[in-house]
Amino acid sequence: MKRKIILIILILFCLFSCKQEEPKPKHLDVAKLKEMKSKWQSLNIKNYSFTYVFDVEQPRLFVGHVKVENGIGKVIFEKAYKHSGSDSEWEKTFYITSMDGVFDNILDRYSKDKKEWEEGKLSYFDYTDYPSKGVRYNSSYFFPEELNISYEKPIIGGGFALKGCGHIHLKINDFKMIEKP
Repeated sequence: MKRKIILIILILFCLFSCKQEEPKPKHLDVAKLKEMKSKWQSLNIKNYSFTYVFDVEQPRLFVGHVKVENGIGKVIFEKAYKHSGSDSEWEKTFYITSMDGVFDNILDRYSKDKKEWEEGKLSYFDYTDYPSKGVRYNSSYFFPEELNISYEKPIIGGGFALKGCGHIHLKINDFKMIEKP
């Protein structure tokens, strides 16, 4: 009986004393993003529409209804809730007028996050967070359909620390090509 107890204590000691690695940020595949942007641009689509949704603190926090005609985009921009910060700060991040702007927005955000992480101003960021596993691209038109970014370290063994405001989710909906009049 004593041997069993000692064996169980030794096993538990080994399990709990093993050093568990700190989760490391998962970076955006920038080469793939640039490749997909090049494929999108090679289609030379100049007339289209889509809706994008940013979920940040609240579901559907920022929504843009984009219409591009002859390569020139316009957006009707909605803010679902009052937010902190200046409008110009938020609009720079969440105001998109074309599909090229979607690509640029993702790359700009990633560049900013990576720089802050390298300078020690950001402790964690993950561009391959659940559920999208990175950027999910449209198989026909190559544009990003969905992206999740997490700023919360996963808890070792699964799950995430609950801090709130630690995620950005971008989803592109209702992409349609528009016939020229």
